[in-house]
Amino acid sequence: MNDTVKFSNITISLCKQHLNIEEEFVDDDNLIEVGLMYSRDYILNYTGLTVEELDNIPSINIAVLMIVSDSYNRRSSAFGYDNNNKINFMLKSILDMHKRWL
Repeated sequence: MNDTVKFSNITISLCKQHLNIEEEFVDDDNLIEVGLMYSRDYILNYTGLTVEELDNIPSINIAVLMIVSDSYNRRSSAFGYDNNNKINFMLKSILDMHKRWL
């Protein structure tokens, strides 16, 4: 069995590790799952890449976890970090590396 973490198989369990949440604490699992779904949708739309293409980009996993973390910790639609950029610089850098530019 291949245990490689890919865009398509990031789990709530991995997200909880990233968030430093005990596996046994399940009260927020639905919130984390919603954040994970949002993260995948956001990255798919932002980059224009397919799930299969994203599965071959290991650094995209950090972007997924960053968005999950942000959505879990902020729990609001305010995604920006300053007045000019509406996206975290590190996250933008990772996603821009792989964006399909028109």
